[in-house]
Amino acid sequence: MATTDELPLFGASANTRVEYLIDQESGDWNLDLIHQSFIQDNATSILSIPLSRHKPQDRMIWTYTPKGYFTVNSAYKVAISMTRTLALVETSHDTEQTRFWRQLWNLHVPNKIKLFAWKACKKILPTKTNLYHRGVIDDPTCEACARAPKTVRHLFWECTITKDVWNLSDIPLDKTGINHRDFMDLLWYLLFKQHVDTKLVELVITTAWSAWFSCNKACLGEARQPLREIMLRALFSHLDTTGIGVTIQDHFGSVVATLSKRLPLPLAPLEAEAKALDEATIFTWDIGVRDVIFETNSTTVCHAMESPMDAPISISTIVLGLCSKLRDF
Repeated sequence: MATTDELPLFGASANTRVEYLIDQESGDWNLDLIHQSFIQDNATSILSIPLSRHKPQDRMIWTYTPKGYFTVNSAYKVAISMTRTLALVETSHDTEQTRFWRQLWNLHVPNKIKLFAWKACKKILPTKTNLYHRGVIDDPTCEACARAPKTVRHLFWECTITKDVWNLSDIPLDKTGINHRDFMDLLWYLLFKQHVDTKLVELVITTAWSAWFSCNKACLGEARQPLREIMLRALFSHLDTTGIGVTIQDHFGSVVATLSKRLPLPLAPLEAEAKALDEATIFTWDIGVRDVIFETNSTTVCHAMESPMDAPISISTIVLGLCSKLRDF
């Protein structure tokens, strides 16, 4: 494995290897050691790399192409990018606008929530008011309270349902929205005026997304979620954890066994799907099932299993480990 020469691992020598960060018995990351040895951002980046518990052989990977293979074209792009970055550092300084967007995209929340926040800041969320102005719907009135047009401001601060969500959250901010013209103004105020910890900003954005998610569900005819359920969704989405589930059925469709597990790892959707399949093979083997067909709803993972050497680099280790383990079934 690659060495950690340039990483701030406390007490590490020049010969320290990445394998020292892995629990040799379980094959998982040594969480305590990683959190003790690295700053939070680096620790999160490390833990977002899924490991295979089947321990496949190491291989060389070029991280600047999707499949990990070196190409001259990708090396040229990397060199150009580094040159431009250096030139930018030498000739200009960051504007507050640039700093704002950088901090937004660097938040430790799922990408779907970052995208939601970006759309909210740009005022391009498909609210009823925006849809009305585009001629998609005939009535922009908020269906939850029926008191006003459903703008971003109304959705996040004025609607009675959202007010109850903020009150339940106990987040220390102006929940009336009086001081905030729009969503970007709120985040700007938190980051550059109050200088709050990014954890609070992440919780604010995740809570807003949870309210938006619940609202959309209601618009599609589903029962409106209780406020406490909305808050639980926000809290679990905010945690650096990944939940996986495995169901084993016989040829009649009857459930034989199930597994539900929460991993203390901030995995992205693709990596979570691959890790779930990895856990499924271990679970199936442990309960004594050998004649089995594994299924996943990720076409990317399926294609990777069919052609392991072409797997995306973020799941290549898991795929190679799975291929090795599946020979035992």
